[in-house]
Amino acid sequence: MLLMPLLLLLPLLLLLLLLLPLLLLLPLLLPLLSAFGAPYRSGKAGRYNPQGGAHGCATFL
Repeated sequence: MLLMPLLLLLPLLLLLLLLLPLLLLLPLLLPLLSAFGAPYRSGKAGRYNPQGGAHGCATFL
């Protein structure tokens, strides 16, 4: 009788175990993204966008 609720909770526990490392890394990744920014599709690294305007301003993220 007790086995049925445990079987229902097992997928939730597995999902939590998979998401826990991502949740722990999130406070580290957000400052890095804001510091370096997402790269532009201009062919060069970083935020270099020689054309300006709409051309080349779409980010990869």
